[in-house]
Order: sequence, then structure tokens, then C-alpha cells
Amino acid sequence: MLSDDVTALLSGLTTLANAMTGDMTTAEIEAQLMNLRSEAQDVLDALRAAYAIAAEPLASAIMAAVDAVTQEAAAVIEAKPPLITVTVMSEQTTAELAWSQYQDLSRVAEIVRLNSAITNPNRLRAGMAIRMYAQ
Repeated sequence: MLSDDVTALLSGLTTLANAMTGDMTTAEIEAQLMNLRSEAQDVLDALRAAYAIAAEPLASAIMAAVDAVTQEAAAVIEAKPPLITVTVMSEQTTAELAWSQYQDLSRVAEIVRLNSAITNPNRLRAGMAIRMYAQ
């Protein structure tokens, strides 16, 4: 049903806008935004096909919401430091890695979140490629 599609789209826009203030990576933000923009286009096409000119006020509101989230995403992406890849040279823990790269043990959770291959944060194997923020 079209109204369910509009509701789902607006819910997705709100969710993305809220999530961007958290720990989403640039790639995750971009992927979510592309999915939402595609969904928005599908909803707009369906609205216009079903209601023609009568759909334009709602279509304009949807486009404005998508544009606002797109601008917010661009600002968040611009503010994030780039991701780098660090190769683990010898067996160590994520705490040791966080300390050696950032001198900040509070970044351990961030390192684990960015690397789904880390199954045991207390044991990183030599040769593992670990994604981390540059700063």
C-alpha cells in the first residue's frame, strides 16, 4: 500500500538522520543514503502515477526531507576522519592497538565495531588488516 511505503520511507530517513550522529562509517552512511534515495524515487514515482498533480504537495515534502538528510549526511561525512588500514605486526589485543595508534584505550569499542573479523578483542593475530580512523 502506498501510504505504508511513504511511512516506511520517512521512518528510514529519520533513522538515518539519528544514526549519523553515532558511529556509522562514511561508507555505511553513503550506502544507507543511496538506499533511501532509491526508495524515495520509487515512492515518488508511485505517488505521481496514482495521484498525478494531486500528489505534488506530498512529493515536494518528501523531496525536501530527502534533501535535508542528504545535506546532513554530507556534513557528517565531511567531519569524519578517513579510514586507514593497519596491519597487525605481532599478536596483540585491541587495547594495545588502540594505545599504540591513539594513546586512548576508550577507542577499543570503535576498533571492534569497524572490524567484523575481530572475534576475540583480546587476541589479534599477526597479519590481520584492521580498519581504523586516521585520527
